[in-house]
Amino acid sequence: MQPGPYNGQGAMGLAATPSARGEPPLILMVGADDQLAKLAAAARAVLSDTGLEVRAIGDPTQALEILQNERVDVIVAADALPKMAGADLLAQVRHRFPATARVLATTQDLVPADQLQGADCALLTRPGDPDHLAGCLHGALESRAQQCVYQRWRESHGGRSRVQLEQCFEDSLAQMWMAFQPIVSRVDGTIIAHEALMRTHAESLRSPPEILGAAAELDRLFDLERRVRERIAAQILEGPPDLLYFVNLHPASLTDDLLYSDDDPLVSCAPRVVLEITERASLHDVSDIVNRIQSLRDRGYLIAVDDLGAGYAGLTTFVTLRPDFVKFDMLLVRDIHKSLTNSRLVKALSEICKDIGVLTIAEGIESVDERDHVLDLGCDLLQGYLYGRPSSELC
Repeated sequence: MQPGPYNGQGAMGLAATPSARGEPPLILMVGADDQLAKLAAAARAVLSDTGLEVRAIGDPTQALEILQNERVDVIVAADALPKMAGADLLAQVRHRFPATARVLATTQDLVPADQLQGADCALLTRPGDPDHLAGCLHGALESRAQQCVYQRWRESHGGRSRVQLEQCFEDSLAQMWMAFQPIVSRVDGTIIAHEALMRTHAESLRSPPEILGAAAELDRLFDLERRVRERIAAQILEGPPDLLYFVNLHPASLTDDLLYSDDDPLVSCAPRVVLEITERASLHDVSDIVNRIQSLRDRGYLIAVDDLGAGYAGLTTFVTLRPDFVKFDMLLVRDIHKSLTNSRLVKALSEICKDIGVLTIAEGIESVDERDHVLDLGCDLLQGYLYGRPSSELC
């Protein structure tokens, strides 16, 4: 299953995104009674604040009937089911209901490829691990959301074919440019960094979610992120020499060999680049993650965790990456001066980060009240429309 890419602009709010009929996203879990009860309870616990519905059934035939009559965003099937194997059920779902994201719950670390023939699914290999469960489910939801982006694009463009989508994607790559949004110091508002954000002049795929949805559909995420890194590198070399540049990196791109090569466009600028890895997608499918991150550090890159507090991968992402920076999700920051819960969370995380030498960034600052409050909570750096909108001009 192609991982769902981030949007390059902060939170998409996927967990709370309702269906086209105004209903909350539905996760359907299929398995034997004993394991199913535990898995469903764990899923409800880790998703309790997201507005998602978790429904559990034991009969795979009944699951197919539900899919026939209702929109199901994610189906999670145990590997051993009454009447059929979980992978066989997911293969049927892929054939009959391709818009539904598919997850196979198994205790095997490696599942033979022939068992997954036709299922094209994500693997939930540690069902009892809340962080792994949350990351897997939210990754599946993000994949589903990007599929919806592609479907909406087709509908708005007269049902264009895959070949036409490929051409539109190429046009977007050819006309791509980068916008930069300032990140400022808490001390005096001095700009210390910019976040690079993808833009294009192409007409048919203009917004980042549309381009990313097309990249996911066409299995061309690497091509997209390589072009982004190429464009950013060109502008870094022309920009102020004393600034850092935050560059969004989807966890799936950590498996791109070019990223670790001397041929990568960004490598010559590495000491001035902070790679932002979103917490809104799972790292569980990236093998040897610790060594990969160390290899990037050895090249001079700094590491940031984006969207901390979004809840998709939990604090496991933070612990695994050992970042130099963390960005608090803008949904935490929005009207934070009115939310005791969000305030307590940001304050606690800021104190932990300060103790271990990690700098914190509050993004999405739009008002003086939000600014003053996150400063009181201990945030080190600030980003948002209050300080500047994304622009092609570096300052």
